[in-house]
Amino acid sequence: MRAEVYFVNSKELLLSWGTRQRIMIPTPEVPSGIPVGCNGNMIVEFRDYQKFIEKVAGVKESYSLEDISERIMGELNPVVAEAILDGQQSIGVNALIGLQQNSRKLGKAIRVELDKELLDFGLGVTDVNVHSINYPAEVQKMAERVAGQSFVGNMGKYAAVQMADGFTIPGAGNDIASMGAQMAGKFCPDCGTQTV
Repeated sequence: MRAEVYFVNSKELLLSWGTRQRIMIPTPEVPSGIPVGCNGNMIVEFRDYQKFIEKVAGVKESYSLEDISERIMGELNPVVAEAILDGQQSIGVNALIGLQQNSRKLGKAIRVELDKELLDFGLGVTDVNVHSINYPAEVQKMAERVAGQSFVGNMGKYAAVQMADGFTIPGAGNDIASMGAQMAGKFCPDCGTQTV
């Protein structure tokens, strides 16, 4: 008769995560999808030691956090996509760009779905934090432009601020002082007639 003894860490495990590649999230404006990546950390715990040993650890001498991480990362991309779409076929570009401000809600949705997936392996997820959401450079620039415009709130004011910003760049030849100096050289300071 042979006996096997397994030691399983009963503490919660802090695990960093990130999407392996960007996930294509469809929008009405871009039906093929806008690529989105995100990362953060999560707290994982063992819910059923026996199931974990039977289905995952098997006869390996040791099973580390890296091994668990690899298993979880394999489940992650579809779970994140489902959490972002929240049961819809697509989401608007503004909602997609606004994901960071709703990162806590997104983390909770990822936790619920990932917890269901990992239960088959005897694991559970108690918390998921989304630290950052990243987009391609073009989408990021668009988001920054939209943020700048909404900060001003009015396109006319935005244009006026942009023009005023151009007037205040020293040495660029377009600030108020240089314009005044250029104009002063072309007109007589006493009578105001144009000089050559």
